[in-house]
Amino acid sequence: QTITILDTPIDFYHAMFRDDNVQVKINTYLPNHRKIVYYGFNGSLDELKDQIKENEHGTHVAGTSSGKSICKNDEKGTYYFNGNAPDSKILFGVILTRYNLCNCNN
Repeated sequence: QTITILDTPIDFYHAMFRDDNVQVKINTYLPNHRKIVYYGFNGSLDELKDQIKENEHGTHVAGTSSGKSICKNDEKGTYYFNGNAPDSKILFGVILTRYNLCNCNN
């Protein structure tokens, strides 16, 4: 299964998405990553990291749909928080950033 998500950035360092064996590269097919097959972002890796710090909605959405904890010593039961399709992979595109989020107060 592959799930497509278009949202604010996913924190690929989060335990639900991290892969210690395969580094995430933006705009590159990642067939061997345990969760992310593609991470589309129009900018540099440093810009992406700044965006991740500012808004975690994409991380929340991806975790709800596809998250699967990488924690091996899971005494606290983090696997209870795995997503609806924990064995799926994610094709991801950043379409919402701090520059184009809706400001509902205006």
